[in-house]
Amino acid sequence: AGVRVEPPRYVRTRAAAVAALKAFLTAELRAGRRVLLGADFPFGYPAGFAAHLTGSASALAVWDWLRQAITDGADNANNRFEVAAEINARFDGVGPFWGRPAARHLPDLPAQGRARWGSDHPPERRLVEQHQRSAQPVWKLYTTGSVGGQTLMGLPALAGLRDHFAGQMQVWPFETGLARPTTPLVLAEIYPSLLKPDPEPIKDAGQVRATSRAFAALDAAGGLAPLFDAVPDLSAAERKVVATEEAWILGVGHQAALKEALASTTALPDTPPAEPSATPRPAPAKMTPDDRPRRADRRKPAAPDHATPRPAERPHPAPRTYDYLRDPQEIYAKSFAIVRAETDLDDVPADLAPLIIRLVHACGMPEIVDDLVWSQDVAASGHAALAAGAPILCDCEMVARGVIRRALLGSPVVTTIGDCAVPGLAKSRGTTRSAAAVTLWQDRLAGAVVAIGNAPTALYQ
Repeated sequence: AGVRVEPPRYVRTRAAAVAALKAFLTAELRAGRRVLLGADFPFGYPAGFAAHLTGSASALAVWDWLRQAITDGADNANNRFEVAAEINARFDGVGPFWGRPAARHLPDLPAQGRARWGSDHPPERRLVEQHQRSAQPVWKLYTTGSVGGQTLMGLPALAGLRDHFAGQMQVWPFETGLARPTTPLVLAEIYPSLLKPDPEPIKDAGQVRATSRAFAALDAAGGLAPLFDAVPDLSAAERKVVATEEAWILGVGHQAALKEALASTTALPDTPPAEPSATPRPAPAKMTPDDRPRRADRRKPAAPDHATPRPAERPHPAPRTYDYLRDPQEIYAKSFAIVRAETDLDDVPADLAPLIIRLVHACGMPEIVDDLVWSQDVAASGHAALAAGAPILCDCEMVARGVIRRALLGSPVVTTIGDCAVPGLAKSRGTTRSAAAVTLWQDRLAGAVVAIGNAPTALYQ
């Protein structure tokens, strides 16, 4: 109780985030308040990496090296894959970084983790990730769970904050050791997945709220300071590695204290709690045959001699509500604005951009752009075909159902997967029904628009 958590705020670019943080921290300093600033990505790499890259076994030396090497545009355009490939080239074999878009031809950066090998690679996990196994290793740069890309881009941003607030900010544990910081601003690595998120429509927002509430409540109760100096189950040598090279996730080893602090603050419940009854309900008495009401009694109960007041009804708890957009046009506009802001269309022909924006919107993956291939004048050819009423040939009913017919100028939507001839064709050809169905398109294929959304064998055919 007594902890106030402001609504999470979303910013679209790292540059905007850094500017907002600078303004916020400056205002807090002027107000005379201390700030714990948590960042959800690794502050260091596994032991040995810093010395191999910079010649110094210091994570902060890696921060400075990356700040010089990484370019990060105001629109989030960056060179993180090229920098990772450059770092890999300094190690034996292939790796340790991995993961990249298929369209990026970088021989020193493998697309798959299993392609890595070498005699001088650092460990896969930091010490803290060996204690907290759900935390991801730092080497993966692309697709789901790729904290490596966040780290390459985040550490230069933190290095800039550290320089901006020099003398007023300490990075735990690199500038404090495994001890309590003394400066007004403290920068520490956090991991919001340590705690159950608050109920929010967006999981990340719920994690941010829960983490903020837990740390604030623990601080208000005087229990935050021990998290900085009581890292559990480490030898003296391991503590030194954590304090100089690898860092530690604030709160790992103290999950019970964080959960207790979180439970002590007010949060929206998952379900409204049931109100306790004022008096215990008596156990039902066993009814004998003589006690049972006669048929007439069951059909029409006797009227009471005196009006009996009805028991007061319990008030229904107010339904839980969320603050979210409800206007369809505003939702539509905002969702596509987000897609456009997050999607790199620099190498996309202008006439294909609207189609690619639709693809990204459909699958929620801006990185799909790197896997798209197109032929010359495909957009103009597609427009001309649809304007002429050419058929749209679909590999399955799912794709056919997705075509918005009211937008067509007479184009028939055709799928032959359900044709009675398909099973026999598939058996005689030794192929799938999807591939066999495609052979029935022959007389309609010239000039048509073809949509394959489900069956690779149809595409090959």
